[in-house]
Amino acid sequence: MCQGSLDANHFQSIVPRMAMSHPYLLDSLLAFSSLHLASIEVDDKCQWLEVALMYQNRACSTLSQVLADFSLESCGPAFVSSIFIMLCATAYPCISQDSRAFDPLAHVLETRRLIAGCSFLFQQLGKMEQLGEMKGWLQYNDPDKPQAADELES
Repeated sequence: MCQGSLDANHFQSIVPRMAMSHPYLLDSLLAFSSLHLASIEVDDKCQWLEVALMYQNRACSTLSQVLADFSLESCGPAFVSSIFIMLCATAYPCISQDSRAFDPLAHVLETRRLIAGCSFLFQQLGKMEQLGEMKGWLQYNDPDKPQAADELES
């Protein structure tokens, strides 16, 4: 993996492998995938939206239980799941094109709450001694700052 970036392998291999051990991450990944299918399969959009909501609800419910017994071991999968949950919450109104009145303030406040949760979990990741597969999430390269030769080799 390129230092400072998450390449396709991370999302094609590492995240699905993590999801196999953490049901809430799998559910959030399936919710996001269902929303994607709803956006491209217009004839079956309603069915995919129902599936997305089912998985989103399961992901949120299970993640809430995990967070109640929070440990650093569950931090990585919880962080990735929280990102997918936030993406689903943000994308759903656009994809569903619901005819009900849309309250922009409520949506902004919900998004802010979700970002705060992601931020908390991201900060907890920084406290972990062994990052394992989550290492790529915590690498950052400033394009304006030259790197030392030993940093380029790793």
